[in-house]
Amino acid sequence: MLDVRALAYVSPLAEQPQTSITPSVRVQNFADEDAIVAATFRIYRDSTGLLEYTSQSTPLELEHGTTAEIPALTPFDPTTIADDDYFIICDLVATSSTSGTVLPFALGKYYFDVKATPTGPAPAGHHATHELGGSDELDCTGLPGTGGAGVSDHGALTGLEDDDHPQYHLEHEFWETCDFESPLGNYGFAPWYGQAIGAGTGSPTTGSALHIGVFRISAAAAAGTGYRVYFYNGAWVIAGKERSNAWYRSLVLASTMHFGFHDATTGADPTDGVWIWQDPATGIVYGRTMDNTVGSQTATGFQLVVNVWYLLRIVVNDDATRVDFYVYDEAGTELWTDNLTTNIPTAGARVLGHGIVAVSSAGAAAIADVDFFDIKMIDRRPEPDYP
Repeated sequence: MLDVRALAYVSPLAEQPQTSITPSVRVQNFADEDAIVAATFRIYRDSTGLLEYTSQSTPLELEHGTTAEIPALTPFDPTTIADDDYFIICDLVATSSTSGTVLPFALGKYYFDVKATPTGPAPAGHHATHELGGSDELDCTGLPGTGGAGVSDHGALTGLEDDDHPQYHLEHEFWETCDFESPLGNYGFAPWYGQAIGAGTGSPTTGSALHIGVFRISAAAAAGTGYRVYFYNGAWVIAGKERSNAWYRSLVLASTMHFGFHDATTGADPTDGVWIWQDPATGIVYGRTMDNTVGSQTATGFQLVVNVWYLLRIVVNDDATRVDFYVYDEAGTELWTDNLTTNIPTAGARVLGHGIVAVSSAGAAAIADVDFFDIKMIDRRPEPDYP
């Protein structure tokens, strides 16, 4: 089974001089099969919310059980000196060399400084003793990394809290996937479930080297029929750091599709949601938000082409004040992106589910194929205090 993960950023460093930087990420292939890995790097300014840099990598063949560094194709030239105002995000796609299975994954935000002259790693005036006798410190003795006893190494211990660089955190991120490789009937997508809309149907169909276990959604003669694969409505509230991907192929542009975090159960708009929507009049997909029936839609969209696979992606920022929407092709090339900062449903009563809903307005037809979708979210529940 394909299992490739991003371990850490190699570049940029926590402090960078105001010169050209070539971003790089370290990845490891944990599986027993080789994979081809490609990366897309983006650097933003936190103070402005603007994207300042984007670059892809050259696809790298990563043998099973090995680790490698993947650099960007082009360097980044910082425009301004600033502390903790730049951050980088890396989206990656791994493709199995044997089965053709495609796995999207990512390495989250990493904040860094841009300085005229970096101060270096260890200030000479650091206290020789700890406050409170060291009772307020985190002991890293015996943990892997390059630091000594009681010293953490960011490259190895990516679960440690760091006030300056908050990509190191103690929150638990969970990831659920639905890849449709062996649908077992109406409840074969656990924790999602399948349900007909009207007389529509959903069933497995022929896959391909890059898309194994394809699930087809079909409509009946009546308008508004189709199918949904969905997770319980009311499970979540948008709180920040939610992400979701789907491999999607439209077969009829005259169809409505909702994918992402929402409470839609038919082709009608949800009451609350953060999702990608297919306009049945044009076949263009847009990013949308809805907060108690008050909604926003991205200024731009992406025109789908029938029978072409696309990776749809939704990324909610850390504090749920912005949602970025993306469309990629099979090679991992970004085809479109836009964002919204309004009508994001974050209040406690605005509960959502997750999944895909597709219905047709063109009569009986196979309207869409889905290969894979996933969710990544932060579990913010406090851990129980066992005696």
